[in-house]
Amino acid sequence: MEPLWTASFARITFIQFLTFAAFQMVTPVLPLYLSRFTANEALIGTTVGVFTLSAVVVRLWMGPLVDRRGRVRVLVPGLVLFVAVSALYAVTVSVGTVMLVRVLHGAAFAAVTTAVSAMAADVIPARRRAEGMGLFGTSVNLAQSMAPVLGFALVSRLDFVPTFLMGAAVGAVGLVLARFQPETQVPDPAAPPARGARIGLEPGALAPSLLVFLASMGFGGFMALMPLYAAEQGAGNPGVVFTVLAITVLGVRLVAGRLADRWGAVPLTSVGLALSAAALFIIGAWPGGFRAAGLPAGLLLGTVLYGLGHGSVTPVAQGVAIARVPRSRWGAASATFFAFLDLGIGLGASALGAVAEAAGLAAMYRVSAGLPLLALAVLLATRRQWLLAGRPEPEAPSPGASDAPAPLGTGAREARRR
Repeated sequence: MEPLWTASFARITFIQFLTFAAFQMVTPVLPLYLSRFTANEALIGTTVGVFTLSAVVVRLWMGPLVDRRGRVRVLVPGLVLFVAVSALYAVTVSVGTVMLVRVLHGAAFAAVTTAVSAMAADVIPARRRAEGMGLFGTSVNLAQSMAPVLGFALVSRLDFVPTFLMGAAVGAVGLVLARFQPETQVPDPAAPPARGARIGLEPGALAPSLLVFLASMGFGGFMALMPLYAAEQGAGNPGVVFTVLAITVLGVRLVAGRLADRWGAVPLTSVGLALSAAALFIIGAWPGGFRAAGLPAGLLLGTVLYGLGHGSVTPVAQGVAIARVPRSRWGAASATFFAFLDLGIGLGASALGAVAEAAGLAAMYRVSAGLPLLALAVLLATRRQWLLAGRPEPEAPSPGASDAPAPLGTGAREARRR
């Protein structure tokens, strides 16, 4: 079996970790920062969520660009912009200026994550795709487990401006590493010559992307308004919620991809969506109880269940989106997947912020429990598209290698039949 943890895969994974660490140091503290300028929860949710809306637009351009121009040519300039924009939060003076920086931040984030995700797909062995994508995704969860707590701690001791500048510094380390990362894209002599970027979606990736769109709407509401809800429930440091969520997601991602490769994507994703729905309802219906880890028991239980559920859905769906298209369109498939994910987070933060403004934060979490159930309906309606056919790609592709998608989530028995 071809090794997964090559030097290139480790470097790419660490670049993603640093990017998300910089992002997670800043974003969770923004609702508290914005409360200096407004008490309107819907406006706060919209301001936080506009980041993802700008990211969606940029991804539709970046996906084809990554496939045509190469991964590194997008990654390095994207990180330069990401670091610069992260520092701009330090000079914002109103909701309007924060919203403008969020738009720019979303564009830079989209460029970086589209490029780095395509690079990961390039270097992960075909027969270990779900496992590799799951392990690659653990870098996000490691960042989420540490960066929010660090961000809130910096805010409490040094205020917001030093926190924003520290986030920019963390991103700068990722930029330095990116300068040493070689190109991973495999040349395809059959592909047309690069003539600039096209804007569009990858049709083969639409089914898992639509599912993730619905699931991530609930995630957007969870993330955008949890600092306010945790404070309302008496949590000392709201960052603990993000740490518990990230550690849980990290644990499940270590095994979810391997289980999907062995047993199938549909059963694992179904269980994950059901758990996500139950968790969001518990958070809204029973946030109190005795305290554990500095959190009310209901909030803690709901967060753990949500980590188990949501953490098993995203990497498997991403692996399906990649596996369903030829290698020459992996950048576009990755961009399509993350565009839907970003759009879901952004719309979820905005729409559920409006629900919270009208009915309260607890009611908002109860309402959001319906979103994973809608995603489950999409999964059941498109389940045939999650059982992939075709011959695996060569484990070590070379220029001119076949673009036939590798099987993912079909189970060991289906693989043996091929």
